[in-house]
Amino acid sequence: MNLAIDCFTLIKEDQSENGIYELMKKLIAYLGAENLRRDCEHHIMVMGNTYNQNDFDADGTSFLLMDGDPKDKLYTFKWENFVVASIAPKLGCDRVFFPCGKLPLHYRGDKMALLYSARRNGQLQSLSPDTVRKYISSARKAEHIVVTESSLENMLLSKASGVESKISVMPDLANVKTDPMVYGRWWTELFK
Repeated sequence: MNLAIDCFTLIKEDQSENGIYELMKKLIAYLGAENLRRDCEHHIMVMGNTYNQNDFDADGTSFLLMDGDPKDKLYTFKWENFVVASIAPKLGCDRVFFPCGKLPLHYRGDKMALLYSARRNGQLQSLSPDTVRKYISSARKAEHIVVTESSLENMLLSKASGVESKISVMPDLANVKTDPMVYGRWWTELFK
């Protein structure tokens, strides 16, 4: 399988995305190591930027340095809604994983979204109304949905009909120590 992971908008310094950044840093390192252990069974492409290249360029994956500045809000809007959808088919992607939960307006390929809710001091942070709308829209468009909290699953089930069979609750890697069984569940979910 050709899996692309859209990390273009992730920036380490952006505190609003810090939990997702740490989760993806651990997940990409694991996926690369596991892919090497399996003799590169899958082609894992990480679409990134100059700000996250050091953290997301892992052996066993292909880091693709994308043009554009993820700190430019207008370009980020274009990327999330149009650019990534035009690049993915050219890369021969079988599936695109969107860890920031924002899916492009039109993309005909297999889409997997991560819908994430951060914790601060052990407490689950509430989602803004804009984030809730974004997550509901993404849940309706995606073929697969990964949530890191059962409360997110419950919210989606109550507000977005028809998504029951698409949702998987997975552990938040940003808040756990390395556990091969936890990472193995992510591998299985991404490549099923």
